[in-house]
Amino acid sequence: MSAEAEVARMIEAGELSPTASAKALRFMAARWLAGQVRQRERRMARRGESGVRVNRSDEAVAAAREAATSFAARLEVDWPALFDKVFALPDGSRVTWGAATGAQHEARAAMLEIMAAGDIETAALHRAAVAEIARNGGDTLGGVDYV
Repeated sequence: MSAEAEVARMIEAGELSPTASAKALRFMAARWLAGQVRQRERRMARRGESGVRVNRSDEAVAAAREAATSFAARLEVDWPALFDKVFALPDGSRVTWGAATGAQHEARAAMLEIMAAGDIETAALHRAAVAEIARNGGDTLGGVDYV
């Protein structure tokens, strides 16, 4: 069995086999390390982009909340299908959809809206860069003379 198939089998079983082959363990370590590198690169890129602002703006959070509320009004949900699904709360605790209180759903929604606000602000930053490049007739921001 290939290392990839062996790892897939362990993932499906939900546990690390005590008899996992060295090849499978190396495969998992390499995938984990690659994932960590990607996460670090994304974190560093976000850190650089977020350096132009101090906090999530109230305007961006309100826009995210408005979008989520509008979208929620149009959802058709099979609620019982979600009952045993787990989600994380802002404090790191976990709860199932079926057991979560209205306050817990509100806390999760607010947390996600704040996260979405960051994406909205970053998208706006990139949109502003596109406009700046177009306004100056260049191909890149680096090619614009800001002196």
